[in-house]
Amino acid sequence: MIHISKRLQAVADMVCGPCRLLDVGTDHGYVPIYLVQAGIASRALAMDVNRGPLQKAEENIAAWHLEDRIATRLSDGLAAFEHGEADSLVIAGMGGLLMRDILAAGRSEGKLSGFKEMILQPQSDMDVVRRTLHGWGYYIDREDMVIDAGKYYTVLHVVAGQQKFDHPLEYLYGRYLPEHGHPVMHQYLLRQLQNKKERLMSLSAADTPGAAAYRPRLLEEIESLTALLQKYYPEQSGGTDEGK
Repeated sequence: MIHISKRLQAVADMVCGPCRLLDVGTDHGYVPIYLVQAGIASRALAMDVNRGPLQKAEENIAAWHLEDRIATRLSDGLAAFEHGEADSLVIAGMGGLLMRDILAAGRSEGKLSGFKEMILQPQSDMDVVRRTLHGWGYYIDREDMVIDAGKYYTVLHVVAGQQKFDHPLEYLYGRYLPEHGHPVMHQYLLRQLQNKKERLMSLSAADTPGAAAYRPRLLEEIESLTALLQKYYPEQSGGTDEGK
């Protein structure tokens, strides 16, 4: 059985089997290999925009003797995917804006409608991704967060359905993890709060119009984060925890 990183394991754990998997931006093909070996995916299609990573994925697939169950395809996003070839979509390990653009292009061609689920792991711009999904009529029914090599990674499990968040912070940090008292989210929120407090101290020492203009916004963010922590983690307090 192939060994995958903590980050990729969080992605794989979100996939509901049995499924036919599409992995966009597959890189070395680790996720489809793992899911086929685990019996979660009966078949998989691994796609990447770059020939180098795709060739490495092909080598890894061959090393595990899975050529008959995992196909590879050079593709810019979903361009080379045909509607109905898969029912579970994984996109992980790329920026949120690029992920949004890939999904938007696939949606405009009607390619998203055939997926029973989408498992997304944006590396940035989480609020943009969540707002976009809600605007398209998708529901984020589960999330997970892990620390891998000192970095925080959030995974979204997305299905069709209506959903709307009430506060801008819910688009930044999600609703699911705070509501469930997720410990890694707690660490992340504490770290964000500490960073903003340190930035506020730096601004207070800077006598410039720009610093003065930004200070009220930063104070509001600190107040909102503090309220979020008190709401969902009322019995937990203290300094930052890097999860090391």
